[in-house]
Amino acid sequence: MSSNTDTEIQRASRGRFAPGQSGNPAGGAKRLTAEQRIERAMNTHGVGLLERAFVEAQTDNLVLANLLGFLASCQNASSVHSVALLQATDPASRH
Repeated sequence: MSSNTDTEIQRASRGRFAPGQSGNPAGGAKRLTAEQRIERAMNTHGVGLLERAFVEAQTDNLVLANLLGFLASCQNASSVHSVALLQATDPASRH
């Protein structure tokens, strides 16, 4: 490789990558955070997960407490979102 273009990777002696060069110019696959994994699971399997949690909550108080906390936080977030929407669309609330 005589010239260094965007698609070429420089290699040091013995075929190793030169310092500062990556074997994967596009970088590694981006990993999801725990929050992103939970959000993806809820979007994909939300109804089933909630149904299973309700079944488990019938015999496990810890699951019940966590489920109620989750539902309360969802309701709280929904209420905050609704209030914000109402304020944004109400001409009287604008200064």
